[in-house]
Amino acid sequence: MKLGIIVVYLVSPENEQLFDIHLKQIKKNTVSDYVIYANINMLSNNVLLKFNKPNIKTIKNLNYIGPNEGLRSTFELSHYAEPLIEYAIRDGMTHIVMMHPDSFPVKEGWDQILARQLTSKTVLISIFPAMSASMFFHKKFYLKYHPRLLPSSKDIKTPSYKEFVKSINAENLLEPGMGYAYEIYKRQLKWEILARSNKGEDHYHFGSIFKDLVFHLGASEHKDRSFTNYQEQNFIPSIKRTFGKILSPIIKEKIKTSKLQEFLRPEIKMHQYYHSTVKESLYVDPEGYIEFLRRGLKN
Repeated sequence: MKLGIIVVYLVSPENEQLFDIHLKQIKKNTVSDYVIYANINMLSNNVLLKFNKPNIKTIKNLNYIGPNEGLRSTFELSHYAEPLIEYAIRDGMTHIVMMHPDSFPVKEGWDQILARQLTSKTVLISIFPAMSASMFFHKKFYLKYHPRLLPSSKDIKTPSYKEFVKSINAENLLEPGMGYAYEIYKRQLKWEILARSNKGEDHYHFGSIFKDLVFHLGASEHKDRSFTNYQEQNFIPSIKRTFGKILSPIIKEKIKTSKLQEFLRPEIKMHQYYHSTVKESLYVDPEGYIEFLRRGLKN
C-alpha cells in the first residue's frame, strides 16, 4: 500500500504549533509507505521549514476567491484539496486519506486497519461531521466515480440530495466530503463512519478520538468567533435565519466582528475557553494527553 495523506494547512496563526505534533504522530503511527501532499498557500515563511522533508510534497495553488461568509473555509479547503487528491493518485498512491492540520493518527498501524475495512461495497471510511479531518478511500473508487468533495449547487437542489442529508441527519450541514458520501448514496454503496471513542475528555467536541485511531482537535482553522458543531442552540435562531437571508455578506461580516455577536451567540466564550484548554493540554504533554483521551487516565 502506498498512502497519500492530503492536508490543506489552513489554520489560524496561533495554532501553527500543532504542526509539530501532527507531523510527529503521522510518522510514529503510519506503517505504510506514505507521502504527505501539503497545500501551503496560507503558511507563514517561518513554519515552511517544518515541511522540508523527503516524504512531504508541498504545493501552492491559485488563491481561492469566494464567499466572505461563515462557510468560506469549507469552500476554500475543498478548492485546495481537490488538486492534491488528483496529484497523489497520478503520483502512484494506492490509498488516500484526507486530514486536517489538527487531526492525526494515534494508534500504530491505523492505516493498515482502515485499509482492511475497505471492500467492493464499503468504499469510504470517515469521521463525521468533519469528514475531511479523516477520510480514507482507495484510488479505484476515485477513478471510477470521480467524486467531488462538495456536492454541486445543482445536486443540492435535487430531491435525492435532500433525502440523503435527511438520512444522515445533516439537513443544515455542508462539509468537504459530503460530495463523496452523496455519490456513495446514489450508487448504493457503503460508507463506514468512525464513531467517537473517547474514554477521557475535557469537552464533548474539542479533542475527539475516533475508533481509537484518529485524533481531531476541531475548529483550528477558525477565528475565535467561528466555533461550530456545538450542542447548545443558538440564541434567537429564527431571527438570525430570517435576517441572514436579507443582509449582505459585508454587513453580516461586520455583525460577526461586533459586540452584537456576543448577544447573538453567548456560547462562544465558553467554547473559546474549552478549545484553549484542550489545545494547551495537548501542547504541554502530547503523548500523555492523547493517552488520557484514549484511556481515560491522566498522568
